Amino acid sequence: MKPILSTVLGVPLGTFIGHAWGWQTTFWIVTCLGIVAVIILVIHIPSQIKFQYQSLKSELEAFKNPQIILVLLITIFGYGGIFASIRILHHSLKRLPVFQLKHITTLLFIFGIGSFLGTVTAGKLANRWLMPTLSITLVLLTAILVLFTWTVHNQILASITVFVFGFTAFATVPLLQTKIVQSAKEAPTLAAAVNISAFNLANAIGAYLGGETIRAGFGMDSVNLAGAAITGIGVIFSFILLIYVKKGF
Repeated sequence: MKPILSTVLGVPLGTFIGHAWGWQTTFWIVTCLGIVAVIILVIHIPSQIKFQYQSLKSELEAFKNPQIILVLLITIFGYGGIFASIRILHHSLKRLPVFQLKHITTLLFIFGIGSFLGTVTAGKLANRWLMPTLSITLVLLTAILVLFTWTVHNQILASITVFVFGFTAFATVPLLQTKIVQSAKEAPTLAAAVNISAFNLANAIGAYLGGETIRAGFGMDSVNLAGAAITGIGVIFSFILLIYVKKGF
């Protein structure tokens, strides 16, 4: 919950500071906060922590499970579409005449609130309807990316869309992490770590394809459609995974 709160407060605050005193100031503040965090960790983390170790062989055995591969593919493509859009969200809003700096900061705050609520809600639903919730969330996410291409030109509609975008985007995170840990069973450590790497790969792929869409001359509005197409691939993999789960594979 605390990392999501950092999204709620950190993104709009960082944007405001960057506009007011320059982007370098934002990075210096983050650096100072990071140093403080390291000092606190050194002071408070116990010097000896007991871990339950698993052999590398048993960890790698988990990747023979097709469900784990499908979860990784959902993470890469489902979240790749999010990063295609979110990387240019600030710039696409800033260039529109209906938005001023104060509006953009507010919209980013709204996105953060949606992210927080999405994470909390999905975490609760994961205990009862994990796979249906994941598939529905990805479908809604794909739809909202398509709608954002048009709603971005209206302040009220954009505010609603940004909130739902944040909600659905971050709702997928606990669902995917829960599913991959469940699928890995006795060897969840490496699988969970690889899924985090899949999120980073999604970041790179989404940002790259979004940038290529703009460079190809389709304009910034088309990036959301590109994101929807990428996330749509994740939807397909989620339905395949749902079939695997029902059949007990």
